[in-house]
Amino acid sequence: MSPQYASAFFELVGYPIEASAAQNEKLLATDLTYLDAHNHDAISLAADTARAHAAYETIQSLTAKYTSIENGKWDGMMSDAPRKRPVFEMPRTATLDDADKPLPASWGAGDAACQRAVSPPAPSNPAHTSTFAEQHCTVSINAAHFTRKFDGTASHWNILADLGISGASVVYGAPGLLANQPPPQQAPWLDYDFTTTTSGSAMLALHLLPTFAIDSDHHLRYAVAIDSAAPVELDASGPDGHGPDTATWSANVLRNSAIATIPLGPLAAGPHTIRLLYRDPGVVFEHLVLTFPGAPPAYPVPPETR
Repeated sequence: MSPQYASAFFELVGYPIEASAAQNEKLLATDLTYLDAHNHDAISLAADTARAHAAYETIQSLTAKYTSIENGKWDGMMSDAPRKRPVFEMPRTATLDDADKPLPASWGAGDAACQRAVSPPAPSNPAHTSTFAEQHCTVSINAAHFTRKFDGTASHWNILADLGISGASVVYGAPGLLANQPPPQQAPWLDYDFTTTTSGSAMLALHLLPTFAIDSDHHLRYAVAIDSAAPVELDASGPDGHGPDTATWSANVLRNSAIATIPLGPLAAGPHTIRLLYRDPGVVFEHLVLTFPGAPPAYPVPPETR
């Protein structure tokens, strides 16, 4: 980058990214100190404490640089503690005296039975093979990694590289063009094959990119089917509509994902297929997470279970 553009790059891109990363590092390392204390791990405790404080100091130095470059051109535009909110302060890190302090319930590892490293059984149908298999009561698949697809005649499925909560995402056609066409006579679909080792009631969490409906004549409908069951019709607009002032939209923005939770009912161990079907333009699929009771928590999604 030419030196003449360096200041503008730091102001517009570098500072927001580096300071946000440091804020995440500060909070993660602080949380880890309590886990270290719980595990009586003095060496990791010291290292994570140092990481947390270093990240906090990084935010201070980045902000000082921001306010001083170009002779203070942007002085006062950024703060190391916006609105004086406590989250921007240096939190208290743990000591070994906190070893007996209970950890938050959300840090749970799930049921012990779900922590077994198990190999999936061989598919009963050799033609129905899978690159995804249950691990720790969980099946996790990036939406761009479908097994099969049907494009139909109106358009085709597009993979959006580097756009999504876990990497790429997938959308059908160009939403603006599709809005001016009649719905396809045969709905385009995506299939995801996987194998489970657990028998029981399963839940599907489907992550979508937060989007608005393309216009007032459309919603954000799509459908989901498991194996040979009839498709379930859903609408990513949410129960309160798809305007920017709704609770649904606010939640989607805060977590940067629209999440639909779909009970799949009891599943037997073995091969299965989830099918996503196109209904309205503008629905962008990001990630699929199928879990059985006792699955450990993950944020934002578990790693893919290949």
